[in-house]
Amino acid sequence: MQARKIINVKKIGKIRTMDIEVDNESHIFYGNGIATSNSHGVAYAINAFWSAYCKYHKPTAFYVSYLNHAHRKPDSHKEIKELVVDAKLLDIEVYPPRLGNIYKDFTSRGGKIYFGISHIKNVGDSECDKIVNNFSNSEIKNFSWVQSLVEIIYKGKVNKRAVISLISVGAFNGPKNIESRNKMLYEFDSWNQLTQREKDYIADNYSEFSSLNECIDNMLSNFKLTSKRKEVVSDICESLKNPFYDTQDSISTIAQYEEKYMGCSLTCSKSDAVDSTFSATMCKDISNGLITGKANIIVTISSVRTYKTKKGKNPGQIMAFLCAEDSSGMLDSITVFPESYENYKDLLIENNTVLIQGEISKRDKSSIIANKITQV
Repeated sequence: MQARKIINVKKIGKIRTMDIEVDNESHIFYGNGIATSNSHGVAYAINAFWSAYCKYHKPTAFYVSYLNHAHRKPDSHKEIKELVVDAKLLDIEVYPPRLGNIYKDFTSRGGKIYFGISHIKNVGDSECDKIVNNFSNSEIKNFSWVQSLVEIIYKGKVNKRAVISLISVGAFNGPKNIESRNKMLYEFDSWNQLTQREKDYIADNYSEFSSLNECIDNMLSNFKLTSKRKEVVSDICESLKNPFYDTQDSISTIAQYEEKYMGCSLTCSKSDAVDSTFSATMCKDISNGLITGKANIIVTISSVRTYKTKKGKNPGQIMAFLCAEDSSGMLDSITVFPESYENYKDLLIENNTVLIQGEISKRDKSSIIANKITQV
């Protein structure tokens, strides 16, 4: 049965009910033609107790376990994001995959959690095994980009879609590879325009060169190609030297790639791209109740929930509650009262990055009331 979100709850008062327990191995009985199981309330309560105990006493192990089971949820990426944000509030960081820290599943080392590549979009178990079973982290830690392209991707026969996802989240970056992700994506596309024979030649001779265009330059001088093919390869080499577009990364594109393929941005957030002089307050500070009085925050809006007021001078007006985040964590209690909502509702869009100027709620020190919202 496909899981569904609760969209409405209606109070119907108190009614008499029965709890029927069936003496059957499957614990299933039929009521009005519907297959129903015995109550598992006790089992759920025990599980909740041990989960809370583990989270308090062994928080890192708790998050690793829950992150590795996120795929069982209807929206696995949403589950991962919520767990990562929650872990940040306890000063537990989840790090993106990098050469030297490539693991199939979420793994903890030295109090840190490393993102498991099998949880990246388009990277299945078989593609993970081609990497983690053939290379140790100590072996690939100092791979250059060309070395990764040849040894891991080409010789390992890693699926194209998986490679694009891994490049996009920075999995092939490391101490000896600081190339931008956009440049690696560009070069991977160029690599795929070469023939099998041409790739084999580069794979046999790449160790003498530091870049893909140097490898292709060498091939043009020392490998037999037809005149027509030589012209094509020359064009590929020229495009590597002078790309058709800017291949440098930006903070916003890095955050966008990581959100798309991992469900959350770990290297940075979209709000990091904004001049920090606009704001000195972070979501985590407010969430932990460390701020009082006025506060300004630069955040990316995660969700907007609107409601009609039932009380006050003008009941029936629209107000909103925002869930928003920055690189420090998430705030799920930003209140936008009717007057502010009417003025700034056009900016209250999911994934939009805004500057919120407001004040900390006196009732709930971990929430902020928005007075002014500005596009950044």
